[in-house]
Order: sequence, then C-alpha cells, then structure tokens
Amino acid sequence: MDDQCKATATTKDGRTVDVSIEHAVGSLARPMTGADIDAKFLANVQPTYSRQQAQLLLQTCRSDLSSTDVSTILDI
Repeated sequence: MDDQCKATATTKDGRTVDVSIEHAVGSLARPMTGADIDAKFLANVQPTYSRQQAQLLLQTCRSDLSSTDVSTILDI
C-alpha cells in the first residue's frame, strides 16, 4: 500500500532492528491534524526564520487564506 513504510537497520553491534508502519501520518487512514500541519510547517521554516518570525508567518498564512497579495507574507 502507498501509506505503509517498512525499514530494517543494522546497529554497530550487529543487531537488526525492523520497523513497520501500517498507515503513515498524513495518509487517508491517519490524516494530519491542524496541530500536525502547524508543527511540520514550523519545523520546515525555522532553519530560515526565527521562532518568532515563524509563528508570525504561520498566523499570517492561517488568518488570511483568501488574500491574493503575498506581499504581507514576504515582509515577515
């Protein structure tokens, strides 16, 4: 299935660890919540923006979904 993930890793001491996820977060069976999306967004923008700027950017994007003027976002 497209929403499954299986991985096998071998540790330095030779042990094998198997991990299997039947339905990944973000799949139809496990859709992301608003909080999940916010956390992912912040994790992706914080290498470029400060935490305060990232929060402001998120609030701007969330509150102004109907705007066609991206200059408010670019000014952050």
